[in-house]
Amino acid sequence: MERAIALLKKFESFSPTAYRDGDGYSIGYGCQRINGVPVLAGDTITRSQAETELRREVVATIQRLTLMPMWGSLSDGRRVALILFSYNTGWYLGHPQFQSFNRMMRDRSYQDAARDIVTGN
Repeated sequence: MERAIALLKKFESFSPTAYRDGDGYSIGYGCQRINGVPVLAGDTITRSQAETELRREVVATIQRLTLMPMWGSLSDGRRVALILFSYNTGWYLGHPQFQSFNRMMRDRSYQDAARDIVTGN
């Protein structure tokens, strides 16, 4: 979990003010919700609050991912990659917008799944 948090902090970087992100707003380290409430334009956050919220989001992400039958057999690197992917896209096994990726994960075709992420197919 710590490795995933460190990478998310590096890639997301810190923003103390809400910014437009896809269909909504993000703040801190890419969080779209703070204490379960959607981020809105004009919202602000301290670095300490952002780190707490990032940790809460990563824990929730991991809890969803551990429901995958193959989670226990994945290497640490693959787990971290899935945590980052899920954090950024909302993906979970069975998500209807990721049908090919879901199939590759169920088939344990991890190299193909990695290519699918990169190419966006």
